[in-house]
Amino acid sequence: MNDEDFIKELSADILEYYLKAKQVFTDSPELSLVFLRSYAYDLCGLVGNHENSVIELTTLFRRVEKLVRKRYLTQDLAELFHDIRKDANKGAHPEQFNITKQQYHSLALANLKKCCVLTEKVYSQVKIADPPPYVFYAPSNDSIKDLCYEALIHQDSEAQYFVGLSLKSKGEALRQVEFLEAEETELFLGNTNGSESFLRQAEHLFEQAAHQNHIKAMYEYGCVLLQKENKNSDALGVEWINRSAVNGYDSALSRMGLMHFSGTGIVVQDRQLALGYLERAAAAEHPEALTQLGAIYFEGRDVGVDTQKGFDYSYKGALAGYPEAQYNLALYYLEGLSGTIDNAKGLDWLSQSVDQGCSKAEMHLASILVEGRILPGDREKAYDLYLSAVSKDDLEAMIEFALLCKDDIFSKDDHLVESADYLQLSYERAGEGSAIGEIVLEEAPAVVERLRQYMVNSQIKQEEFNKAYLVSELFDDKGAPYIDRKERIADISQNIMDMNSNLGLELTKVVQNDNRKIGRNDLCFCGSGKKYKKCCL
Repeated sequence: MNDEDFIKELSADILEYYLKAKQVFTDSPELSLVFLRSYAYDLCGLVGNHENSVIELTTLFRRVEKLVRKRYLTQDLAELFHDIRKDANKGAHPEQFNITKQQYHSLALANLKKCCVLTEKVYSQVKIADPPPYVFYAPSNDSIKDLCYEALIHQDSEAQYFVGLSLKSKGEALRQVEFLEAEETELFLGNTNGSESFLRQAEHLFEQAAHQNHIKAMYEYGCVLLQKENKNSDALGVEWINRSAVNGYDSALSRMGLMHFSGTGIVVQDRQLALGYLERAAAAEHPEALTQLGAIYFEGRDVGVDTQKGFDYSYKGALAGYPEAQYNLALYYLEGLSGTIDNAKGLDWLSQSVDQGCSKAEMHLASILVEGRILPGDREKAYDLYLSAVSKDDLEAMIEFALLCKDDIFSKDDHLVESADYLQLSYERAGEGSAIGEIVLEEAPAVVERLRQYMVNSQIKQEEFNKAYLVSELFDDKGAPYIDRKERIADISQNIMDMNSNLGLELTKVVQNDNRKIGRNDLCFCGSGKKYKKCCL
C-alpha cells in the first residue's frame, strides 16, 4: 500500500488536497505547502466528526485549539498541526520569507511526510485500530499534467488558478536566475525572455479564471496588473483585488487594507476603512494583516496606542510564523511595553525572527551584542548580523553599521573603507533630502577626511590603497557623497588604471586593448589580481 492508498483507507473524502500537494510539488512547492494546510484542516474535521464535536468553518489554528481543549488531540499532535500551518504560511506568502526554491522543496517534502505521520496517529484514533503498513512515495516530476489538462481542455477555473500559480512560481524563480546572470556579465537589463514567457502564461490563466469568478484568481490577476505600473492597468488591478476582497479572500482584504492605510495614486487614504479591511483579514489569521495591525496599535498610528491589541495581533502573527510579527513581539517583551520586561521571551522571539532572515531583528540582535546588554558582548557575531541585514538593503541597518565602523567598533583593518562605502550607499538608496541622507551629509566629511589621511600617512599595500582610493572618490572634495555610484565609478575607473600604470604595475591581464567592459568575474582593473566582484566592486 502506498501513502495515497493509505489516506484513502482512512477517508476518501480528505484525499483531494494531499493529491494536489503532490501534483504541484515539482513546479510549485510553495503551493504544495498551502494544499497540505488544507489537508490538515480536513483531517482536523475528521477527528471532530468522529468525536461528535461540531467543528465550524474556521481557521486551522482554531480547529486545533478547540480539539485540544476538548482533549480530542494531544499536545504533541497539535504541535504537528501547527508546524504544517506555519510552513503553509511561508508557501502562501513567499515574498515575506527569505527562502530559496530548493529550501521550499525540502520543506514541502518534509510536510508531506508529516501529514502521513499525522494520518497514522489519527487513524488509530478514528478507526480504533493500528494503521496498516504503507510506503511513502515522493511526488513524480510529471504529476502536474492532469491539472494542466483540466485547465486547458476543460477550462476548469480551479485548475487554471493552480496551474497559473505554478507558472508564476516557475517564472519568478527563473527571473532571479536571469537577474543574477545579468549581474555577472554586467548586462544590467539582461535577457528575461524565459521568465516572461512563464509569467505571461500565468497572467492569461489568472485572467481566464478571474472572469469565471474564481475569487483567488481575481486577486492574482489584480496583482499582475498592478505590477505593470501604468495608470490604466493599476486602476483595473485595484478593481480586481477589491472584487476578491468583497468576496472575503484574506490576501485581498489585507492588500486593500494596506493600500488604503498609506494611500496610492489610485486608492485614497482612508485609515478607518483600512482598519476594517485589515481586521477582516486578521480574523482569517492572515499573517501580514496580523503583523500590520500589531504595529499600528503599538505605535498608535491614527488609532491611539493600545498595547494590549498590539500584543494580541503580534502574538497571533508570531504564532503563524511571520518573522516581522515575531520581531514586534520580541520588542514587546524586551522593551516592557506592557510595563514588564521579559528578556528570556524577548530573546526567544527575536532569535526566531533572526532565523527567518528578518533584517530588523538581525540589526536589533546585533546592537544587543555590540553593547553587551542582556547577552554577553560578541562583536564578531554582531558584525556578521549587520552584514546580513545590510545585504537585504535595510537602510537603517546600513547607516547604523556605517557609523559603528566609523567608531572602530569592529576592529577591522578596513573599517574606514566600510564606513565610507556604506555611508555613500545608504545616501544613494535613501535619496537626497531623506532623514538618512541628512545623517550621511553630517557624518561623511569627517569619515572621508580620515580615510584620505589614512591613504597618505600609512604604509599600506597597493591593493588596499586602491580600495580606499575608489571608495574615497565616491565623495567630493568636501566629503559629500555622490548620488550615483555606478556613474561615479565609471568616471574614475580610467584614473585608477592610469595611476597603476604610472606605478609600473602589470595591466595587460586586467584591461584588454579592445576596451571591453569589466565583468564581475574578470580581473579587477585596480591590478590586485583578484576578480572584480571580490575586489573594487
